[in-house]
Amino acid sequence: MPCVIVNYTDDYNSLSTLAHELGHAIHDYLSSTNQASSYCNMATSFTAEIASLTNELLLARYMEDSAKTEDERLFYLMKEFDIYNVNFFGNLVTTDFEYEIRNVVNSGGVLTAQKLDDTFDRILHVYYPDSAAMKNRDVSWIYISQLYSPYYSKSYGFAVSAAANATDNILSGNKRAIYNYIDFLKAGSSRKPNELYALVGTSLTDPSFVQPFFDRCNKIIDESEAIIAKSAK
Repeated sequence: MPCVIVNYTDDYNSLSTLAHELGHAIHDYLSSTNQASSYCNMATSFTAEIASLTNELLLARYMEDSAKTEDERLFYLMKEFDIYNVNFFGNLVTTDFEYEIRNVVNSGGVLTAQKLDDTFDRILHVYYPDSAAMKNRDVSWIYISQLYSPYYSKSYGFAVSAAANATDNILSGNKRAIYNYIDFLKAGSSRKPNELYALVGTSLTDPSFVQPFFDRCNKIIDESEAIIAKSAK
């Protein structure tokens, strides 16, 4: 049986973290109870984060629909958007950072604390050129635990795209999509990653598989701007 241990502080971030980790736990439980020991793990990093992020998105969408005021709905829309921003765009930053520092080492260079800080800050500026500078943002790479697993971060972009698609399919009430998603959770590593993605309605061979992700981001931005404009009148 999986065990979930979290630092729960009775706020939305803690609830979302719990939903995320329960996604891993359910994935682990269903795969281990439906597959032989050689296939019961959560496959590769490309598929390991789908269930966790789908749980986060389902929670955010539920809270949006349950909001009693427009300000409350705006809060949860921003929380949903943050899931997309951190896991897609944020992990592009992390992957680029990892690629650059590995190239330094592979070419015989030396990594110093200052080199790491400067590299991360420069890449952040490329991705977020117009954002306000955060205090100590150049050292924020220190908190990225995924750097201990080579190129794990890049998997989040794929996973959150698939999770966005899976969430839409589940909330649409499409029973076939729901059954396929459960089959995905049960499958463990018994199939190839592209076959597992297909179960959640995402084709890795089609470059447009990210389109539902961007469509949802645009919808959140449009609705959020409308709420803000209305409240400003």
